[in-house]
Amino acid sequence: MLNEWKCESCNKWNSLPEAEDYCYNCGKSKIILSESDKISITNRLDINDLGGITIYPTDSMILKFIKRILMFLRFVFFAILSIFLWLVAVSHG
Repeated sequence: MLNEWKCESCNKWNSLPEAEDYCYNCGKSKIILSESDKISITNRLDINDLGGITIYPTDSMILKFIKRILMFLRFVFFAILSIFLWLVAVSHG
């Protein structure tokens, strides 16, 4: 009886040990987030999504290594490009 809690989505009580983190009836998570937390989670920038190259957990080590190299090369390319654009903007000023 000490582990009982009421699910907010289905309004049923859960007391089973298996249902400590989620509702036994509807499967919803017991963790309740505020609206600002939900917005920050959805707007959070994931390091693996930078550069349009997504690194999946199922990728092999070689594929992850190649993707990291491509991400780094893209970063270097845009850094050099931004320096050249800055030089062009400063030289005509």
